[in-house]
Amino acid sequence: MKLAVQNVMFSGASGVNGWIIDFLKLYKPVLYVSRPQYLPRLAHFFYRFRLNPLEYKIVFSAKQLSSSTDALICFNGLPHLESNKPVKEFQGLKIYHVMDFTFSSSLSNKALEEGGVDYVFGYARHNLYSDFFQRYYPSYRGKVIPVPFGFAPRFKELIPFAQRKNKVIALGSVNSFVDPVHTVEGLQEVNEFFLKKGEKFMHKFRRMLVESEGSLVNIMDSKLPHFPQVKDFGYDIVQVLNEYRMFVNCESLLYFPSAKTFEGPASGSVLVCSEHPCFSDLGFEDGVNCIKHKEFDMQDFRDKAEYYKNNPEQLEEIQKNGTRFVRENYNYKKVAQGVREAIQNIQNT
Repeated sequence: MKLAVQNVMFSGASGVNGWIIDFLKLYKPVLYVSRPQYLPRLAHFFYRFRLNPLEYKIVFSAKQLSSSTDALICFNGLPHLESNKPVKEFQGLKIYHVMDFTFSSSLSNKALEEGGVDYVFGYARHNLYSDFFQRYYPSYRGKVIPVPFGFAPRFKELIPFAQRKNKVIALGSVNSFVDPVHTVEGLQEVNEFFLKKGEKFMHKFRRMLVESEGSLVNIMDSKLPHFPQVKDFGYDIVQVLNEYRMFVNCESLLYFPSAKTFEGPASGSVLVCSEHPCFSDLGFEDGVNCIKHKEFDMQDFRDKAEYYKNNPEQLEEIQKNGTRFVRENYNYKKVAQGVREAIQNIQNT
């Protein structure tokens, strides 16, 4: 199967989707550049990620795509933008990444449908878990290919487990639907959708943790921002994850596992998450390679954290299993291979 990637220089390869670079290195897809003026950006992309441009065929038209590839994929998200717009004229298999899928959702879905996109990549099985996705992307129910974030090479075990603080660390964004950052026009649909449900924060469980910080001081330290602040980048996440034996995660109201799901265990910290199936889909098992609590249940979270804090031998066994599991299955190379395999399986059917 011959693959082409659309305008890869606009992808999220420099962020938490670094597996895209491994995908390019492993499979050397054709690179489709939709406009000549994008070539300088592509040249910079090659330079930044140390890719040899001589190893890639570059095409500029749907006719060239059709004659040289079987499938066109796009890892950029925001399909309503000109650079990411699906190539309607290409008649082969088309799979486009929806990324967070909350920005200009109606426009994005329309672009996907009108462009003849067959399947979409997502961070989890959005068609099953996200009522927002089901509402705004109805044509792609049953057509979502889950692609986990994986972890970057910089996430390593730096501090021995026995030397870490025997507590949970809470960290990450606590996005709301009413703060100035998230009230831009492109997010109006997602804001209205959840506000009508009575929800004020996208990261609902993290907000619950913020509100309970005072009563959790014996088991949890927190770097969670307090509203109206919604993000805090004032710390080294690798270092912080290495300082604690456990970290607590949040799947948000969109119900997909964040990048920390993989970054934490790769750094030697035990994942504490809810019982939502988006974590089970990835192979996380309670008491085996992670710790699970009932969804949005603060008392159960407290009980589980206290239990494992008081049973360090069991906790260390979970840590060893979790770190090994993540490092073996969710490094960037493995994620890239999983994407290629998923595309091949669809092509075969």
